Amino acid sequence: MAYASAVTMCGGSDMYFTENNWVSYIPIVLGIAIVAMLFMNFKGRQTWAAFIVAFTGFVLITLTHQLIIPSEYYTAGSILFILAIWINGSFSSFTATVKGFFQKTFASWQQ
Repeated sequence: MAYASAVTMCGGSDMYFTENNWVSYIPIVLGIAIVAMLFMNFKGRQTWAAFIVAFTGFVLITLTHQLIIPSEYYTAGSILFILAIWINGSFSSFTATVKGFFQKTFASWQQ
């Protein structure tokens, strides 16, 4: 559900700013839902790191929505939401895989 909410927000700079009606508040509601879902899958420090990234994305989207900063920052906010979901989900296994790959590669070079 969190991934679906984040992907829905990716096109928001084009979709949600055409009219100032209730539809334009969908990114803010989805942002709050994503942050809530991060804490539903609480993993300690990993979740807190994801929360900081998600909150930064939420601030960018909210400030874009309120027309305080340019709309280019909306996409950056959406990317930060997807990154936060990844950090809370499977980022640690990804980093372990990459670390193991580089350790094997460098070990073979030393032989």
